[in-house]
Amino acid sequence: MDVEYLKGVKVQVQKAKEILEKRIHEAMGGYKFNIASDDELRNTMWHVMGLRWEKQTSGEQYAVDREVLEGFADTNLVCKLILDWRDADKIDTTYTSSILDLLDDKNYVHGNLQQAGARTGRMSCNAPNYQNFVTDNDDRAVAFSGKKLKEGGIDPWSIRRAFVMREQGWYRVIPDFSQIELRVLAHYSKDPILVDAYLKGEDIHERTAKEVGSILQKECSRRTAKITNFGLSYGLSARGLSSQAKISKDEAEIFLAAFFQRYKGIVQFRNELCAQARRQGCQWQNMFGRPA
Repeated sequence: MDVEYLKGVKVQVQKAKEILEKRIHEAMGGYKFNIASDDELRNTMWHVMGLRWEKQTSGEQYAVDREVLEGFADTNLVCKLILDWRDADKIDTTYTSSILDLLDDKNYVHGNLQQAGARTGRMSCNAPNYQNFVTDNDDRAVAFSGKKLKEGGIDPWSIRRAFVMREQGWYRVIPDFSQIELRVLAHYSKDPILVDAYLKGEDIHERTAKEVGSILQKECSRRTAKITNFGLSYGLSARGLSSQAKISKDEAEIFLAAFFQRYKGIVQFRNELCAQARRQGCQWQNMFGRPA
């Protein structure tokens, strides 16, 4: 790891947190609260700022997660600043301090890869989690270098830049599953469109955008199609699609209705799966006998 670079990023984000905290309290007219405390933030948003929302936590308290804050960010400066503060705080605590604490005497970091660490069967990792490093931010790159990332812009808080080659002759390998959830869904559902797309090596998200577009008779976003494709493996709702794709709930409902009209094999599979799970007392096993 590039230790000096990481330490520099840590200093930057800590300074940014101080500035953002000051701006938040100024925007609140001098009212101060602990930004890191969900309880204080919830109380401030609900009782001081007069904001109202429906989403709750499993403990039946009003949620103050990213989804909730983003719902107000376009019209409320404080919520926007809190999101920025959280981004800086996560880099500070999760991606700089924790990595620096895990380095050996040669400045190498050794994550623990686990084959049986996740219930889904995926490979997992901890100390640190290589699979969850924050991606470089396009907005920060533009603000810092005047260019977007794809144009050669640089995110000044990039964590990925801290990973450096040991010496000449070494290479960095970044393996990734290729749409594993969708491939499993295609296998189980036997949906003809999904299967055909994979057999032909097509971009499944572009194919979905075209399929849904043919129903709605208009061009559809690949981003919306991608969110829908992956989200359906985990029961994505119209509200969830609306929040993630930044479209209205009505648009999301129309998109999902058109999606299910084309991908009828997925609808049938989901219905049969739920019915079988209910008959078996909400128990389910995959083709290898792994319980879920």
